[in-house]
Parts: sequence; C-alpha cells; structure tokens
Amino acid sequence: MLGCFIVSIQFLNGQLIDTQAMHLDDLVDTAFGLTSALIVVLMLGVARVALEIEWKNARYDPLTGALSRKAFFEAIQSDECDKSLSVLIFADLDGLKPLNDRLGHEYGDQAICNFVASVRKSIRKHDIIARIGGDEFVIYLKVTDREAAQVVAERLHQIINLQATDETGIGCSFGVLLLPTGSRSIDRELGHADTLMYDAKRSRSGFSIAMMVENNQETPIQIASGIRPEDLQAAGTRSSQRPSQRPQAAAEQKVA
Repeated sequence: MLGCFIVSIQFLNGQLIDTQAMHLDDLVDTAFGLTSALIVVLMLGVARVALEIEWKNARYDPLTGALSRKAFFEAIQSDECDKSLSVLIFADLDGLKPLNDRLGHEYGDQAICNFVASVRKSIRKHDIIARIGGDEFVIYLKVTDREAAQVVAERLHQIINLQATDETGIGCSFGVLLLPTGSRSIDRELGHADTLMYDAKRSRSGFSIAMMVENNQETPIQIASGIRPEDLQAAGTRSSQRPSQRPQAAAEQKVA
C-alpha cells in the first residue's frame, strides 16, 4: 500500500472545514478518474461542435450564409398553414463567368456575397433567400397584393442592376411569380419562376412578373424594362471611341 496523505478542506479565507486521510493509491485512482472524465467531456464537446458545423453547412451556404436548397424546401413546407399571398422569385446572376475569367474566382465569390447582402437589405428579416446553385438563388416572401410584389421586384432590379458601380458589379435576371393563397406545389412553381427568369434574361429587361392563378396557369402582369450594367458599360465603350468633345462644350454639358 502506498503512503497516506492528510487532505485539508478550507474556505478561501483559510477557515478549516474538514480534514480527511487519503491513501496515495486512492488519490491516483481519483486523479485518473477525473482525467478520464475530462477527456470524455472534451471529446463530447468536440463531437458537438462537429455536429453543429455539419448541421449549419447542411442548412446554410458556407460562402454567403443563405439557406441551402434543402433548408429552403423545408422552410416552404413548414409554411403550409399560412394562406396569405406569397411571392417566389428565381434569381440568376448575369456576367459571373466573364467576371471569374477576367479577375478570378475570388472576385466572383465576392460578387456573389455582395449580391446576397444587397438582397437582404431589400427584404425583411423573416423573408427567405436561398442559394440553390452556383449562381442561382430563390427568394420567398409574403405580400399583401400584386402591387406589393411589383414593388419588391422593382426594388431588387434597382439595387442589383442599376446601382452596380464597381468592377465586381454583376447583373441579375429575376423571375417573379405571385402565388395564389394556399399554393404549395413548390416544384412546379419553382419551374414557372425559372421560366420567367429566362424570359427576363432573353429580353434583358431585369425582371418578369406573372400571376399563378387557381388553375395553375400564368397570367402576365407586367414585363418591366431597365438598363443593365453591361449596357451602360457598352455605351461607355462606344462613347470613348467617338471623337472627343471640345473642353468648353463638355463643361457646358456637365453643368447642364
């Protein structure tokens, strides 16, 4: 048997509470038990952190923080009992590949993050934005009427397509689908919004809006028009190729 130790238990002020005799082998067993317990606690903590990271990566896009595709569909399904009017927006970024080719993917990733940040500033906190592909996003929100849906679309178009000023500014085509109350066939509705997005992309209008009526047919509301950033850039290139104005005339034009 190993030696015996006297263990005193005191308050911080030195007041003695108790005195106990403890054999060294008991002390070793206690230390080993505490060490083992500490290791188990640490391992559980590491496992918990790993599970939280895995859960977060499954629900959120690591680059932008937007919801993942799976989390988006789960959020829509949990909204089944809500019978209010809703809007589904399919957004596809324009000019991302040329930006990646010209400046590199780091700039492309930053442009994607800037897009999500701009969208979040344009919608409410409880509205949903999800990244469902490399340059494809969906936005889901509640509105009171058709006019409110159009206001949202115009605001997004204004911020994303008309206010892009830096070299990483990219455009976006929006397919805006106003859903009827109680509509929950999200796969079909997402396909309709995707079609509207391509209509906007082909017409270079910025966004296209349609109303999904009760018989699942689309009724166009309005095809909006706008100037895209690449159009402005092209116009600037053409202007730079023209003969320069006289300084006085240019100054007069600027003042006007």
